[in-house]
Amino acid sequence: MKKMNLRSFLTLLAAMLFLSTGGQLTAQTLKFNAAKSKFLIKGDSNLHPWETDVNEVPGEATIDAEAKALKSLTISIPVNSIHSKEGGDMMDTKTYETFNYKKNPDIVFTLTEVKSLTINSDKSISATVAGNLSMGGSTKPVTVSAVGKSDGAGSYVFTGSLPLKLTTFGMKPPTMFLGTLKVKDEISVEYTITVDGINSSAL
Repeated sequence: MKKMNLRSFLTLLAAMLFLSTGGQLTAQTLKFNAAKSKFLIKGDSNLHPWETDVNEVPGEATIDAEAKALKSLTISIPVNSIHSKEGGDMMDTKTYETFNYKKNPDIVFTLTEVKSLTINSDKSISATVAGNLSMGGSTKPVTVSAVGKSDGAGSYVFTGSLPLKLTTFGMKPPTMFLGTLKVKDEISVEYTITVDGINSSAL
């Protein structure tokens, strides 16, 4: 396993961006590949487990190529891009009500700190970051971990999962069918994020 601090990694990344942009040492943005990124929200109820897909995963990271620093990382998910796999419109409506969608239309993660970063012997990247997660009208600190692997075509695919409780964000777990179905407080967010512009041969 090859340990590398954040500054060294960003130096390599900045050099790659420098070459790809014709030698311009400016802030560079790495955007998520929306077509190859996916979020899956899983939970349980008193009757059966459930899953919902997130159909839009917009996000980007900004690298200061001159200062060799990660300036920002933001993910902003529209609540109305969440769709139930099995519950249909009724489950979607309950989900939007739980988020109080009209007042809180987006779920937003904003980076506050890079806690660790390791480049492994197989060129995979293990990362743990801290940030603020805003949803349902509340903002709470969270720690997120992911492992990124090269797709062999100039992109890295990062995967991981984040356990959450709805009540932590002041959200009431929804009920359906006159209280017959009660959604449990604990949920898990599984994510697959593809970031373009990272060449594994330079790591």
